[in-house]
Amino acid sequence: MIRFRVTAGARAVVALAAVWAAACSSEKKTLLLVNVSLGDGVTAPTTISLAASSGTTTLGSTDFPWSQASNGVLRTGIYLPDRAAGSVTVVATGTTDGQPTASGSQTTTIQAGQTNGPLDVQLQKTVAGSVDDGGAPEAGAPPAETDALASDAANPDGVAVVPDGGGADVPAVDGKGSAPPETDGGEAGIDSGVSESGRPASDGPEGDIARDASAADAPSDASPPVAWQAASNVENDPIARSYGPVIAVEPTTENVFVAWQETTAAKVKRWDRQLGTWGPTKTLENRGAPMGVTVGTDAEGHIIAAWFQNNSVNDKSLQGVWVCQSSDGVVWSAPQKVVSGSIYDLQLAVARNGVARMAYSLQIDSYNEGLFTAYFDGTSWTANPDPVLDPNDPGAPGDSSSNPQLAIGGNGDGIVIFDQYDTSYNINVGVVNLIGSTRSTARILNHSTADNIYERHPAMNRGGAGVVAWAEESSPNSMTSYVSTYQPADGSWSTPQRITDSSSFALLTAVLDDNGLVTLAWVQSISTGGYNVMAMHESAGGVWGDITPLETDNVASMSIDSDLFAVPNLVADASGNVLAVWSKEIDSATYTYGAYARRLQGEEWQPQVKLGQKAGLRANDPTVAVADSGFGAASFVYVALPDGTTSDPEAYNVEVAFCR
Repeated sequence: MIRFRVTAGARAVVALAAVWAAACSSEKKTLLLVNVSLGDGVTAPTTISLAASSGTTTLGSTDFPWSQASNGVLRTGIYLPDRAAGSVTVVATGTTDGQPTASGSQTTTIQAGQTNGPLDVQLQKTVAGSVDDGGAPEAGAPPAETDALASDAANPDGVAVVPDGGGADVPAVDGKGSAPPETDGGEAGIDSGVSESGRPASDGPEGDIARDASAADAPSDASPPVAWQAASNVENDPIARSYGPVIAVEPTTENVFVAWQETTAAKVKRWDRQLGTWGPTKTLENRGAPMGVTVGTDAEGHIIAAWFQNNSVNDKSLQGVWVCQSSDGVVWSAPQKVVSGSIYDLQLAVARNGVARMAYSLQIDSYNEGLFTAYFDGTSWTANPDPVLDPNDPGAPGDSSSNPQLAIGGNGDGIVIFDQYDTSYNINVGVVNLIGSTRSTARILNHSTADNIYERHPAMNRGGAGVVAWAEESSPNSMTSYVSTYQPADGSWSTPQRITDSSSFALLTAVLDDNGLVTLAWVQSISTGGYNVMAMHESAGGVWGDITPLETDNVASMSIDSDLFAVPNLVADASGNVLAVWSKEIDSATYTYGAYARRLQGEEWQPQVKLGQKAGLRANDPTVAVADSGFGAASFVYVALPDGTTSDPEAYNVEVAFCR
């Protein structure tokens, strides 16, 4: 077992030595993010000096080369004394050849021991030895012993389809998602506020920073649009067939991890965001028949991969849930068994603070499966021996799976939803809250227990607020979607809110951003034929408006197995922008399916983008992940239908697409 609790400073120096001004001290936990830009007519300086003060007390100062700016913005951070709090003024001074040429300042209120900001400071021309910024304090106070974190210097990834804008995406001026809330890792809820700058304050642990992703060749005043790019084969394995790839993106460093299963192996691969290169494929398991491979990462570079083996494996000692863990994504621990027994429906979620959780179905006897959870406190795993629902409970599915779905917030709290039956054997939305090592009693969320539930999905944001969306079958030809929100402050669930009606809600999914905005996506039929992806976007408890078709050209029909539906997936970045990916049928005669994606910025969906498509192959169930900055990644694999026969060398290889 690898212990995850090494000091944040030690980890950061190893991972980001090229962009740190000095080594981090583990005692310094108060971080202020600063975005420096140039005002009208200001020539790009050579160096930016930051000085932070509170009244007459200097809190710290540091320098950055302007060459690290991307698209006209230098995204930096400055560490302050651990107990620094209250009003802080930051002065940014631009110098060339040792002479100050421009300066600007801003004042903000910070909280001790947290990541604050980002604070936007714009440089104005220096006039007669002072700053033409309305009387801002002069820079150049004696430096204190501080640490600072700057942006990546370059993006040598070799892909030039769309220039990398880096950092957080430019928000819409008036649209929802343009003013993310300030979160504090546990107190923010659905109705959280916004910071002075109108941008989100990170709720992650020390050293957490939404870093600029890359530097452009030359600064410009406007950031290029963030957009999806075409996928590429990252595996290039002509022998073993790969299935079920899943993707994870580190929230701050933007390194990417993709994990998948083969017939007798579980594997993972890492993409280094700073170098723009893929590392070697790592085999985590080569025994038995690993299934349900999944991967997650926290905000400090700790990665967990998990899988299960059930009664289909010959070696019964391999039955159970297994994990491998890494502190850098390069060196992985040996497989560790978390729980023994025949497992199904494994779910894994990793929080920003290093807490991780699992939910899974465990076969208790020859006829019954129980729903269980496990908890990782940052050091070790503990499997709760008590089932969420006792298999003998009238509300338990008994001899079938309860189909668990797991979500986790940035503070480590979690939600598990599952099938819960009533005395008439109607399916309801059961839910338990996971807080620390404790678990609440199960409750039913849905509007009417007389209506069967066929589609449901949970989501949580960085502040620990949650939402569950579901569809109730109100009649044989009609369904109604609902949402219920969870407030971490008092542990309450809201009364179900009715959203919209439809003849069907296939594969309903949801995401909750840090503004309290909920995005729903699902599959339904349209008048011109086929089952297409629809979406809605609104604040929890708000007035929901029109449905937005994310596509109108998916020809998949109800006569086709539902596993071939679009299967939409959603994620939201720290600014509230949403990435959506799905699979689309193009030609039923040749079983041709493509992987497609769109991006929601504010209230506007960008046009759909084809991530990958090959004749006679299906782009299977894309998954998606995103960093705080908006840098995203999606994974899928091409499979051959209906019998697996193909001569295409790219089939059954892992494909990854980037959004940047």
